[in-house]
Amino acid sequence: LYYRVYAEDWAGNVVDTGEIELKAPSVNTGYEEYGGHEGHDGHDGHKEDDGHGEYDYDEHAGTVAHWASKYAEMFSDMEEVPENITDGDKYISNRNLFNMLVKYANLSPAEKYVQKDVFSQFLNEDRLVTRAEAINIIMSFLQGTRGFKTNEQLLNESDEDMYGGKFKDWGSMPPEYKDSMLAASKMGAVIGYLDGTLRPSAYITANEALAVLARLKYGEVSRREDERRNMESRYIDIVLKDEEASKWYYEHSGDKFVICEDGQWYILEYAGSHVPDATDGKIYKQKCSEELAVEVINSMPEIYHEEKDGKVEINILQKLGSPPHRYVLIVDANTLEIIGREIRDY
Repeated sequence: LYYRVYAEDWAGNVVDTGEIELKAPSVNTGYEEYGGHEGHDGHDGHKEDDGHGEYDYDEHAGTVAHWASKYAEMFSDMEEVPENITDGDKYISNRNLFNMLVKYANLSPAEKYVQKDVFSQFLNEDRLVTRAEAINIIMSFLQGTRGFKTNEQLLNESDEDMYGGKFKDWGSMPPEYKDSMLAASKMGAVIGYLDGTLRPSAYITANEALAVLARLKYGEVSRREDERRNMESRYIDIVLKDEEASKWYYEHSGDKFVICEDGQWYILEYAGSHVPDATDGKIYKQKCSEELAVEVINSMPEIYHEEKDGKVEINILQKLGSPPHRYVLIVDANTLEIIGREIRDY
């Protein structure tokens, strides 16, 4: 008797882990024997699965698709991505990997020329690339061209035990590639094989390279978005806890600049450069719809920040009403202590 297991991987894909035979429990041990599914070297007609089975099951279509189909589709505009998905199971050359990175990072011809010089030793002769070297090149390239955090910024002392120790063959990782592999693993770009190995000395395939790039892309985007949201929350908290800034914030809420007279809604607007044929220093009433009036009433001043020379300027901005239009808190970028405050025009 056999059964087939479909497991869900880190990205939510349904992965076929293979057919497993049910056997009678052993008399001696009392445990059931288990025969798992394991990827093979891509050069002998099989593929290295990097945590995937060879195919994914499409629950909606009821069909089995190649595990890398969605990654190939993401980067279908790259000429280095084979039209036939199974061709992507072949090893990728160093120069094709470099060209893939150039397009992934959307470099200009001038930027590509600079990077060819930076990676001249890697591109010296046309050859295949091991998984460990490929991860090192990918991380170095994106750190240098797209501002990804460096290995030093990403890693701490405990990371090797946490992210390297989980792989059975971590001891065979070349020392010069350890930090890049740890960083990639920490970012979720490298997840290893179903048998708990990394196989760092095995050559990498085009499909595996695409999978790493896709995980890096969306992992990095999410990380930056999380950091942005976290910083914005901290800055809003600073504004609301400061007596003077919070008073300005609440006094410039939208309800201060909307009135209703005889059934007609008006917005009160300070005469500035954005009000045509107006005299500076006066406040004008502009007719508006009830929908716009309600929207303005419910609005609060916008808060945004700018980083300059180790300082952060937290701007509280209200485009409506009389001046001042901007209240600016200046804080130390490291301690987040308020070191200054200014009132500026919009």
